[in-house]
Amino acid sequence: MERREAAFKPRRPVEGTGAEAIFENIKQLHDQAKLFQGELGVSFDTIDKLPEDIQKEIGKAIEKGPDYTKFIDLTNELRDAGELSYGEFIKAWKLYRVAIGDFLIARADEAKRFVDEAEQAGETREALQQFGRFQQRVKGAQSFIRGGLGKSTDIYTYDKRYISPGLAEAAGVFQSPAQLAQRATAPLGESERLK
Repeated sequence: MERREAAFKPRRPVEGTGAEAIFENIKQLHDQAKLFQGELGVSFDTIDKLPEDIQKEIGKAIEKGPDYTKFIDLTNELRDAGELSYGEFIKAWKLYRVAIGDFLIARADEAKRFVDEAEQAGETREALQQFGRFQQRVKGAQSFIRGGLGKSTDIYTYDKRYISPGLAEAAGVFQSPAQLAQRATAPLGESERLK
């Protein structure tokens, strides 16, 4: 019961508009999405119910980042062969999105750590370069989140509503209900081939 309450208890956004505040809100938004999806049965605890090839690709996404073309081809091939139901197809894509979100957050965390190390060493130029890299990775995470909003494979919304609207706004990824509704008719995944 405690887990369910944690998933539905709104988190207070980190105040501020700089990259650090936005990133902290992205992390909280992603954590809330993972908790919420877990309540719907979409979690790494249940990944073993999906075909092994999908499990491997999701694992690779956590470690190395996304390979959308390969994942699109794999999920379409398994679906067309009848080895992946529509529900499993959606679950696979949601878990893939969780994995990519984890990967992007880890990369931004790494860049932030490099900024902190350079600042502590008094290397101002290096700190500025690393901060630029950090900002780019935060923007990349925002772009990833925006790219899937409102779609049936989105992990940050449910029934065309944000799981955590305040966090979505503070993370810089909020879109209006009309925009979400329009995106709901977009193709699944990241490609027109998934219509």
